[in-house]
Amino acid sequence: MTYFLLIFISVFSQTKINEKEIIDDYNKANTIITAKLIDIREVGNLGLFCEFEAVQIYKGKVHKTYLVKVDNNNYKKGTKLLLYLNKDKNKKYTIYKAKSKENYKPVNDEIKFLYSYVESKAFKHVKTPGEVKYVGGGS
Repeated sequence: MTYFLLIFISVFSQTKINEKEIIDDYNKANTIITAKLIDIREVGNLGLFCEFEAVQIYKGKVHKTYLVKVDNNNYKKGTKLLLYLNKDKNKKYTIYKAKSKENYKPVNDEIKFLYSYVESKAFKHVKTPGEVKYVGGGS
């Protein structure tokens, strides 16, 4: 019975999200999105980049796609991720933290918490690229 109880507690504790850590990560990152990886490519002598199609934007500028500099090719096309991004001194997005959304309950719980956290802030809300209205200039 004790052995079963320890396994149950261990499994249960791994699936609970750490709200304080999520808030700290929110404050450290300048962009947070859920996105799907649509392309991986070398860009000249600048290095390896992943292009992500945004699904939801929790923090940062709203773009339809994000080009993110990566150090290695550990990602597969089609993968859905929760991404915490920062911009480096050259204004390139880099990954501060990435978590796979696919079949992973804690990440989905983290996304729900992020959604409620952003929506609870005055004048902020979670955005999707489709909500962006571009204002044209000139005639």
